[in-house]
Amino acid sequence: MARILGLDIGEDAIRGVLLRTQLRKTEPVAYLSAPRFPGASPAERADSLREAVQEVLRGCGRPPDGIVADLDGREASMRRLSIPVGAAKRAADIVPFELEPLLPLDAEDAVIDYQPISVVDGELELLAVAAPRARVAERLAELSDAGATPKHLLVGAACLEGLVPFLPPLEEQGPVIVVEIRSDRTEVLMLRAGHAALSRTLGHGLADVAGGRRSALEADLKRSMAAHMGSGAERPTHAYLLGGAALLPGAVAWLGGVLGTETSVPDLPDLPGAVHPDSIHFAHALALAGRAAQKGKRIDLRRGEFAPAKAAGALRAHTALLAVCALSVVLSLGFSVWARYSTLSAEHDRLGAQLGDITERYFDVRTESAARARELLESGAAGADPLPHFDAWDVLDAVSQAIPPDITHDTRRLDIELDDEAHEGQLRVEGTVESIAQRDTIADALAEQECFQAINRGPTSPGTGNVGLNYRLEVDIRCPGEPAPTKNRRGTRTR
Repeated sequence: MARILGLDIGEDAIRGVLLRTQLRKTEPVAYLSAPRFPGASPAERADSLREAVQEVLRGCGRPPDGIVADLDGREASMRRLSIPVGAAKRAADIVPFELEPLLPLDAEDAVIDYQPISVVDGELELLAVAAPRARVAERLAELSDAGATPKHLLVGAACLEGLVPFLPPLEEQGPVIVVEIRSDRTEVLMLRAGHAALSRTLGHGLADVAGGRRSALEADLKRSMAAHMGSGAERPTHAYLLGGAALLPGAVAWLGGVLGTETSVPDLPDLPGAVHPDSIHFAHALALAGRAAQKGKRIDLRRGEFAPAKAAGALRAHTALLAVCALSVVLSLGFSVWARYSTLSAEHDRLGAQLGDITERYFDVRTESAARARELLESGAAGADPLPHFDAWDVLDAVSQAIPPDITHDTRRLDIELDDEAHEGQLRVEGTVESIAQRDTIADALAEQECFQAINRGPTSPGTGNVGLNYRLEVDIRCPGEPAPTKNRRGTRTR
């Protein structure tokens, strides 16, 4: 949310309108004013201005985020120009060259700016202004000494375009003319679809209207109307009267007769500080504030060397807010880091416990270190090898080696039962040989195998047709160094 103060510097009073903008919403908040009693000397005038400005600023409460003031339109030259639409991006370079032949001073000695009006037949119409550089510097210094350095410095009647957001009738498609008769001058603005099409400042004001000396002002108004009509524009459909003259009896009818169009006094918002009809005195200040809130390119004499410093002042004005924002960011960052660390720590503990269970199961060594687990995987555990030392293939090889080549042997049954965990088991061999001596030879050969602990020589019987001898051998399997056999042994049986 931004608070903008439109500051109207008058000879008899300083008037301001405080505007509040938030997202796309713009609303006036209050009318502010302070009397001004300028003396004869420059010092007295400066003191009077400073006191009045400070009184208005105090009425704002906290300092506004931006101040908008203006330069008297009689001290600048306002012109209409046309350039090709294709050159719109280079308008800032083209406008000074187009204005130079029309100015009473060198373009280098002027502050030049412009704003678009409309596009007609492939031509971009512009409203351009040139103000003496020295006068712009003097005006900014005057306002700065009074404690009201403006963020924007507008000029002439063009600033009245800022009334459009608050007076919907000004956005009519047909031309509308706004005439503000001030104490020392008259601002004339022609609007087309809510955009400034003609801006003029006349040197006659309220004193001429109130004192019955209206002829000079009438002549100036008629010339302005003729200039507008001479450019091929349509006659205004309505005229609006602003300024102190709007409260004079008969002023509205008089202006309507001069311009030849229906004329009225617009209703400005009723806010704290003034109510209708006195609110009409704040029309200029409201226009200044509203002009700063409008989007798009607008004439502003604070450009180039007069552009406002953007950083230091704004930062100082919002030091407390920036400190709170910075603290919020730091706290949010700290909480985010802590939450992330807590999550990762819990995940680390869970994975460490899982790794410990796996290493204890397969290596008989519990470790939660990834490096130590890799060492165990690559080099093996310091304790017993978890893989079987003597498997079924080793048993078959031992039986095959135990039968000499000169013995004719017929294997009828071979059972191998091994415990995968305790490395114990049993071998049962049933076969046919020619004699008991051959059976004993096989039994003695099996006894030489270190993992065969006890050999039980079972019963024998004649072979089929009394040919050969059937025998049975039962062998306990347990390699040296293995744990004692258990009763409930679970293992792998090979047949």
